[in-house]
Amino acid sequence: MKRKIVLGIIWIFFLGTLIWLLKVLFLGLYPDFSVYYYGSKFFSAGQNPYLSGQALFSGYSYPPIVFLLFIPFTFLPFQISEVSWIFLNVAFLITAIIFLTKIFSISFFSRVNLLLSSFVFLSFPTKFTLGMGQMNIVILLLLVLSLYFIKQKKDFYGGLLLGVSLMLKLFPLLLPFYFIIRLKKEILLGIFSSIIGATFLVVLFVPTNIYLYFMSNVVPYFFSSSWKLEYYSQSLSAFVGRTFGVGDVGVALKIGLTLTIVLITFFIVLKKQEKDFLATSLIFGFLITATMLINTFSWQHHFVWLIIPFYATTFYLIKKRFGKSEFIMLGVSYFLVSINFKNPEIIPVLFRSHVFYGTLILFFVNARLLFLKKQK
Repeated sequence: MKRKIVLGIIWIFFLGTLIWLLKVLFLGLYPDFSVYYYGSKFFSAGQNPYLSGQALFSGYSYPPIVFLLFIPFTFLPFQISEVSWIFLNVAFLITAIIFLTKIFSISFFSRVNLLLSSFVFLSFPTKFTLGMGQMNIVILLLLVLSLYFIKQKKDFYGGLLLGVSLMLKLFPLLLPFYFIIRLKKEILLGIFSSIIGATFLVVLFVPTNIYLYFMSNVVPYFFSSSWKLEYYSQSLSAFVGRTFGVGDVGVALKIGLTLTIVLITFFIVLKKQEKDFLATSLIFGFLITATMLINTFSWQHHFVWLIIPFYATTFYLIKKRFGKSEFIMLGVSYFLVSINFKNPEIIPVLFRSHVFYGTLILFFVNARLLFLKKQK
C-alpha cells in the first residue's frame, strides 16, 4: 500500500514538472532560433551570415553545416517554424531520456527514472535551452545515442553520431582525444566519417568565401583568450575572470587550472579499466563534465549536456552500492547546476559561479569513483 502511495506521488510530481516544462511552447519568441532561422535565410539569399550580426539577435557563430540543417525551416513562416522547433526539441529530450533508460537497463516508468526525469524538467539549463530555442538538446540526443550504440558494440555508429555533434557544436572536444589514446578504431572511423561527410556537404553547398571566413575568423574566437564574464557564462574561465580579474594573475590561473583539470581527467580515465559498461558510461560522462569546465565559455543552457553524467553517476552509485555521502554530493551538484538567479547583480560575485561549482563537484565525484581501485 505504501509503495502505491509513493508511486502515485512520484507520478504526480513527474506530470506536474512535465506540464510546467511545456510552458516553453507558449513563450512566443526564441532568440537563438531566430539566429538559426535568419542566418539560413541570409545564406539562401547569397549573403554571408557571419557578417550579418546587426540583423540578428546575436552574431552568427555556428559551423557552416548548420545553415543546411535549418534551411527546411525557412520554407515555413517564422512563428510556425519556431514553435515546430521547440516541439521537436521537447520530443528529442524525451527520446534522450528513453534511450538513457535503455542504456542503464531500467524502465522509463520506474520510480528512479520518473524522479530523474522530473529533475531534468525542473533544471534551469533545460528550460533555458528550450526558451532560447538553442540546439543543445539535439547535441544531447546525439551523445546519448552515441553512448547507446557503444553499449550495443556498434562502435562505428557511436563514433558517427559523436562526429555529428562535433560538427554541429564543436562539442565535446575531450572525447575524441580519449578514443585516440585508447585506440578505439571503430569509434574513430565513425568520427572521421562524419567529419569527412560534413566537410563534403559544406564544400559542395556553401560558397568558399563563407566557410573560409568561418575558419579564419570564427574558429579562432572559440579558442581565444577573450573573457566571457556575464552571469550566464559558467566555465572555469568565467569563474576566474569574475573572481580574480582578467589581468596577469587571472590569465595564469586560467591556464594553470585548465591544464590541471585536463591532466587529472586523462590520468584517471586512462588508469581506469573499462571492466563493464557502467565504467564506460561514467568515463563518457566524466569527459563531458571536464569539457564543460575547460570550455572558453559555457553558457548555462549548455549544461543540459550534464544530464548524461548525472544519469551515469546515479546508476553507478546505485548499482555499485555506494553510501549516502556520494548521493548527497551528487544532489548538491545538481542543485547548484540547476538553480538560477533572476537578479544576479544583487548577490556577491563569488556566488555567481554556482553552476561552475556544481559542475566541479560532479567532476570530483566522478574522479573519485573512477579512481577507486576496489568497487564497493
